Amino acid sequence: MRNTLKADLLFFIMVLIHLGAVTFFTVLSIRKISVEYSTNQSLLLSQLLILIPVGIYLLITKTNPFKLIRFKKIDVATIFMVILLTFLIMPLITFINSVSMLFSNNNVLTLTNELTGNSFLLNLLLMAVIPAISEEFVFRGILFHTYRKSSVLYGVVISGIVFGLMHLNFNQFSYAFVLGIVFALLIEATGSIYATMIAHFFINGNSVVIMALSNKVWGGLEQSSQQLQSQLTPKYLIMIAGVYGIIAVGTTALAIGVYIWIGKHCKRENHLRAVFMIRKGEDKFILRKAISIPLIVSIVLCLSYMVLSEVVQANYNENVEIEQDVEDIENTLSIEL
Repeated sequence: MRNTLKADLLFFIMVLIHLGAVTFFTVLSIRKISVEYSTNQSLLLSQLLILIPVGIYLLITKTNPFKLIRFKKIDVATIFMVILLTFLIMPLITFINSVSMLFSNNNVLTLTNELTGNSFLLNLLLMAVIPAISEEFVFRGILFHTYRKSSVLYGVVISGIVFGLMHLNFNQFSYAFVLGIVFALLIEATGSIYATMIAHFFINGNSVVIMALSNKVWGGLEQSSQQLQSQLTPKYLIMIAGVYGIIAVGTTALAIGVYIWIGKHCKRENHLRAVFMIRKGEDKFILRKAISIPLIVSIVLCLSYMVLSEVVQANYNENVEIEQDVEDIENTLSIEL
């Protein structure tokens, strides 16, 4: 299980660097040391924080990424079917997102507010193009391809967990985990990381398009986000989850059909059958031997930070509501006087 340990150590280092960066900026904020950086710079920094440790890892282990990762060309038909599969799983992702928002905060709405000043192409570059390349290179490229050496199915699941945890909030973890599994399976069906880069681009690109359309319709995304925030009551979220849950049943079934077609078209149906077969004898995969201390510590660190963030955000929202109530009372009194 040496391969899984190497991947676990890399994930552990990535978590430490991310949390270290968060702690650094938090300390600066507490000490009231002004560090001015834009949301654009923050997005680029988040990508660098995963690319730099991976680059160091490749140098130390003398790993050739072009030999580890499958950069196989895919034909036009496969590209179109990958895009179709991507759009077919979006209702499922919306359903999961709606359910998770019943229990956790949505940080993406805040982020989209801060990107309204950018052009459409700049947002597409920052939110879709760069993440599709860098995150797929790291999570499906280096991590998944390292994990799968011990067991493809284990690699699929654990790479999805790792991908979800690195978002460091429960809301994004919920659907990023599912997407991580779908993307890893897509690599197994096509034999190429290009397929997941395309799928990742269209998932994020769809959000950019919606953000741009909202900006035009409402004359400013900030106003529309405020409207959405006020509507995100538990009753509203349950209704959205119910609607998209029903839609997702049909579209996910169709997505599975498209996935089977992709596997057959790429002549990898026998490989896919082998992926889901339970190995026995000497080739049997033993889960307890694959899970290492670095992986456990990394998961605990991520979950602890995610819980702490939810608590802090809940306290902040409560204080804002109290301040708003006080302001409303003062306004009422001033009118009465």
